[in-house]
Amino acid sequence: MKGLIFTALAVILLAGCKDEQRDGDYYSKSLNEARSVAQKCQDEEISESSCIDAKDALFRDKLENAKVMHN
Repeated sequence: MKGLIFTALAVILLAGCKDEQRDGDYYSKSLNEARSVAQKCQDEEISESSCIDAKDALFRDKLENAKVMHN
């Protein structure tokens, strides 16, 4: 009985530890959060899919705001 209660409690606690999944559109609108997530990715504190979406949003922002040089 104690083992069952312990297991149930562990599952509930671990379920609350998941990082919230956001998509690239969200990060495109929240670049500060995308930067924060990208840093956490570098520190290996967050899931790979969140890293990809956040880094993609930062890359797209960089492309959109890049200055084009004309000769």
